[in-house]
Amino acid sequence: MAEANEVILGEGGTTVDDVVRVAYGAKVVLSDDALQAMEKSFNALRKIAEDKGPIYGLSTGVGDLAKIKFSADMAHTIQENIVRSHSAGLGEPYAEEVVRAAMFARAAVLAMGYSGVNPDVVKLMVEMLNRDIVPYVPKYGSVGASGDIAPLAHVALAMLGEGDVFYGGRQVPAIVALRSELLEPIKLDGRDGLAIINGPQFMIAIAALSVHKLEMLIAAEVVNTAMLAEIVGARTTPFDERIHNVIENDGQKAVAKSLRTLLEESELTCRKRDGRVQDAYSIRCAPQILGSLWDVAKSFRKVIDSELKSASDNPLIIADEALALSGGNFHGERIALWLDFASLLCAELTNLAERHLNRLLNPVLSSLNDFLADQPGPESGLMILQYLAADIASENKVLAHPSSVDNIPVSADQEDHASFGAAAGRKILQAVDNVTNALSAELLAIAKGYRLLGAENPCKPAKEVLEKLKRILERIEHDKLSLHIALKEAKKILPDLAKFSELL
Repeated sequence: MAEANEVILGEGGTTVDDVVRVAYGAKVVLSDDALQAMEKSFNALRKIAEDKGPIYGLSTGVGDLAKIKFSADMAHTIQENIVRSHSAGLGEPYAEEVVRAAMFARAAVLAMGYSGVNPDVVKLMVEMLNRDIVPYVPKYGSVGASGDIAPLAHVALAMLGEGDVFYGGRQVPAIVALRSELLEPIKLDGRDGLAIINGPQFMIAIAALSVHKLEMLIAAEVVNTAMLAEIVGARTTPFDERIHNVIENDGQKAVAKSLRTLLEESELTCRKRDGRVQDAYSIRCAPQILGSLWDVAKSFRKVIDSELKSASDNPLIIADEALALSGGNFHGERIALWLDFASLLCAELTNLAERHLNRLLNPVLSSLNDFLADQPGPESGLMILQYLAADIASENKVLAHPSSVDNIPVSADQEDHASFGAAAGRKILQAVDNVTNALSAELLAIAKGYRLLGAENPCKPAKEVLEKLKRILERIEHDKLSLHIALKEAKKILPDLAKFSELL
């Protein structure tokens, strides 16, 4: 039984939630079942090598060099060569939580017992995670076809005691960190080096972290929408259960129910403002818009969960039959497509947040002070928040261009199709961060809107927002404080705000 801050590797399969927990510091426990599965696979690999001739990556070269065969006795040298030659990334390093997530996801694959890997490899990966020794992994170098071979090679390099790691808040040589924790560098044999690098686990790790954040952000936007509806006095009829019961869309029904619950005791909605009988689409159609995004996010999570339980390696070692089967489970096509799909979700979220901001700031549409300024004219109020949201929304539209439609053959055309899921992963990391910033701007404007409205009894989340941002709202009155500072404060409370949606 795992402790509260532990994740067991090798029992029941790995999930998105497991990856997120390890990424942010949970300890990893390697189960006896996993150790036995790896030992059985490792022994099977040795028997296959003795009895059945060349095995890809053990007694052959890799990529187009697979046509060159050599003695299995050279395995130690060959595996170290693979690691050093493939750790060829450049660019800024991935964030530590991304690398931790990828290491854990790769360890989970190896622990399934289909890779023929020495159990000591996974033991060291687990020790590095538990002692927070995080390899320095550049962002560029993977085409998402033979897995994330360059990024994962940088992980393997650190396990050899080479390259750099993040340890104790500093970037240090890997050997220094290992020795500080009384750990010895791994001695690679068999196909250990190839086994560490031959899978799409950086893509999967990014996907897991991204969907976790996106679910929170969608939930937060549902709450933002409810509060906006109060400020503008919107009608609640579009959220009526009878409207959504005639649609087969679970996400839409869930969002509509959340909005009904959030606004059921509201004293501010349905105020008479003009002769219109319907509100703008960005409010009235929120269940249809956000519900669709919620459905995509939940489907994305299911895909990632299934990928985390899949043996992505080549060749696969079928221990019971003493077989090494070459295939393509390392290919990242599926996850690349979903990463691209998720980028569309991010673009829609920032589009919606920008439109909501416009309804609060635009003097033509809002009954509040122009641009939510305390004294419009001498003061600009929150005018520039829409500029911020517009900039973000525009970039997210660019980031929504799919990476997975590209293809550049590599390794002398032996590897003639690539998913480019790593590029999709880099895009989604930026796009999710952009969504967070756009929703923070929207939330700050909503809080200022309530303050100008003078609402005495707003909905429950609004009360919490106004309490948590009370001091910052006072300080930004009459343009007396940089909005950058206020935005950072609004950003901090998005996760707590999301809980009010009851979607998470």
